[in-house]
Amino acid sequence: MLTEQYNSRRVGRRRDPVLDRVLTVIADYAEVHPFDVDQGTDLNDLRHFGLDSLVLMGVILEVGESFGIQPGELIGSEIKTVGDLVNAVQRRQSETQLRQRGTRQRASRVIRPQAA
Repeated sequence: MLTEQYNSRRVGRRRDPVLDRVLTVIADYAEVHPFDVDQGTDLNDLRHFGLDSLVLMGVILEVGESFGIQPGELIGSEIKTVGDLVNAVQRRQSETQLRQRGTRQRASRVIRPQAA
């Protein structure tokens, strides 16, 4: 399988886990080697590898699911390249982390009544 070759060749490299996952999913769906795809690759250019609009939707949903992003949260994003998809996932992750930090900070400020 192409992704097994990719994963074994990237050992020792410091790469972005989001980019790695996106490339792996694209390789599985489009039957293209992950090293033939980079952040600048236009997703429409992958059509000749079998990545039509329906399959592209599957790629986006699987990538989102891999990172705990709800279906539809990435669909509205302007995603034309591999890099756009990576950036959309990273943006959603950042937003989620900020929301979680804000919730924790508000919870720590709550004054709890002391037991009598």
